[in-house]
Amino acid sequence: MTASLHSRIAAAGFAFLLLPLPSFGQAPAAASQPIADASFFGESFEVRRINVEVYVVDGDGKRVTDLKAEDFRVFEDGVPVEITNFLAVAGGKPIESSSVMDPPAPEPEPVPEPVPAVAVEEEIPDERRQWVVLYVDNLHIRPFNRNKVLGHVRNFIRTLPRGTQAMLVSFDKSLHVRESFTDDLDAVSQRTFELEELTGFVVEKQNNRDNTLKGIKGSTRDIQAAGQEADFYAKNAYNDVEQSVRGLDETIALLAGLPGRKSVVYISDGLEMRAGEDMFQLVQSQFSTKRERSTFNLQLNRYDSRRLFQQLTARANASSVTVYTIDAVGLKAGGGQADTGGGGSTYEVDVTYQLNRQEPLLYMAEETGGLAAIGTSNFGSAFKNIAEDFTHYYSLAYEPRQTGDGRQHEIEVKVNRKGLKLRYRDGYRDKSSETRVAESTTAALLYGSGANPFGIDAKAFDLVESDAGMLLPVEVRIPIGKITMVQRGEIYYGKVRVALALLDDDGNKSPVDQKEVPVEVPAADIEIARTKFFVYAAQLRVGKGRQRMVVTVRDEFAGIESTVRKTLVFSR
Repeated sequence: MTASLHSRIAAAGFAFLLLPLPSFGQAPAAASQPIADASFFGESFEVRRINVEVYVVDGDGKRVTDLKAEDFRVFEDGVPVEITNFLAVAGGKPIESSSVMDPPAPEPEPVPEPVPAVAVEEEIPDERRQWVVLYVDNLHIRPFNRNKVLGHVRNFIRTLPRGTQAMLVSFDKSLHVRESFTDDLDAVSQRTFELEELTGFVVEKQNNRDNTLKGIKGSTRDIQAAGQEADFYAKNAYNDVEQSVRGLDETIALLAGLPGRKSVVYISDGLEMRAGEDMFQLVQSQFSTKRERSTFNLQLNRYDSRRLFQQLTARANASSVTVYTIDAVGLKAGGGQADTGGGGSTYEVDVTYQLNRQEPLLYMAEETGGLAAIGTSNFGSAFKNIAEDFTHYYSLAYEPRQTGDGRQHEIEVKVNRKGLKLRYRDGYRDKSSETRVAESTTAALLYGSGANPFGIDAKAFDLVESDAGMLLPVEVRIPIGKITMVQRGEIYYGKVRVALALLDDDGNKSPVDQKEVPVEVPAADIEIARTKFFVYAAQLRVGKGRQRMVVTVRDEFAGIESTVRKTLVFSR
């Protein structure tokens, strides 16, 4: 089993190792030129972009696909910001893309003689990659409702764009990954049949609700007994909501470090925003004095889940994750009232229960820019609308006025054309460099994501026995010519963050161990230093068997990351 990482710095300040490049002698090209005489020496001046996906429909609900960058205006915290990158996608293909950073278009060259066309599959760029998690909450869904919706889920999977990475998970009082991220959508679809065999937990929950309703109705002259019945039910219901939110949190964490567009399709019979509200309502209807109503309102406030969902959607927005929700209850055949299985409760109490469960579904979707299918049995249409989000959207990018401050920031998007409706996530919480590196390293460890623009390398040496166990010495080599350097006086200064993590074949993952490391070079040596490597040394405690190692290096000034993966085998 992999244990924690123990690292040491072998290269700090002037004590870095200058190792010659391979014998062919070519120096790595610099990622950017050193910045001379920077008055903000030591501060981060990275260029980072916030991406906002915007979905636009007209008054009839039809997708609008002919808008240009100049049709949009973006505001952060009420202040207008400049759109630096623009992408319009329709039918799953980009129809317009622009960037203020794009170089001028070259002069057209003479058209060559036509040659036979050869089909070449286009590589999907990071910003257009699609990641979707299909999430079935077995703690809050009846098996009949779940299985009814799963048929539509399989149809939905077939409509996903080429290259989409899909994952299937179920929540059964803990999160279970039924199929990890794969672009083999047929494999994901087949795994949904396994979920149809699960019994779930709602039958037991419904029995508890029915018994509580009967207990309260039988306590017409005993307010204390009725209140205790409602409180006990509310406490258990709140605990169930907490568990489901925790599962969604884990899912968002799986997506956090991935590039591109990330979505969760959450399927359940709903969650209670105020656990036990229907029960306290029934108690109040039987004991309706002002003093007693006030007492029960205070009890109900203890089981208000809104804060849980606020924190959840804030984390989703910070990780650019859109949540789509499906209310699997649908409509009761022959009437407009949802099939809540009220167990003989009054109509008003059942309506409260129904609306209470739908509120979090609406909230999660609205706060993250997704869609909620509530109170409808037309699941085919609901999934069709969700699928169109994957193939028809605008991506707007801008440079935030701050980076890594950890605060919540509001986003507003306006369009110049009248009569259009816009949907998008309305805010984000800015993450620290440490959090971003930890998330991207974890994503690379689990899913193999991440690129290596710096050309970093990691080398492992023979194991060393110690009191802490077997340690693996590792060296991370970073081309100095790729590091953004700032000059002040006689010193050129750079700053990198190095992160390492391990994963074994049993799925045991080490914590992400990271360190911010200064890189300092005398000005007189800067030219030769650009042809050398900066070396970071660490020792990792490892177990037997095969281990996957991921190393991430982030240039803290440029805000660019580079990732390398290695597979190691230990047989001691």
